[in-house]
Amino acid sequence: MPCVITAEYFPFMLQDEICKSIAEKGGIDAILRRIDDSGEQGNKAVAKVCCSLLSKLAGSDANKSTIVGKGGMDKLIKLSARFADDPSVLQEIMSIILVTSLFKQWRNPENRQVYDL
Repeated sequence: MPCVITAEYFPFMLQDEICKSIAEKGGIDAILRRIDDSGEQGNKAVAKVCCSLLSKLAGSDANKSTIVGKGGMDKLIKLSARFADDPSVLQEIMSIILVTSLFKQWRNPENRQVYDL
């Protein structure tokens, strides 16, 4: 039976390892910098792509904490204000916020910060 369980969960474990590896190589920092840049430059296309990628990386629980710890939520709130008129960018931003909130230990106070908008 353990082989069946391992085979069933292997894709999730592999994805988690890939996400962690990207973060360890500075990927989250790079994406957060590009998110800031896209907001300053008004580049919706770059903002959407970066948010989509960050949402994928947030699939790893370790990366969720990293994103929050590096000020990612503040950057996303700022980006949402910049592109408030574009539902497609807002959808990507809200996707990251949702994924980041879905923490295995979702009661973790680090990931439950309240933001005044």
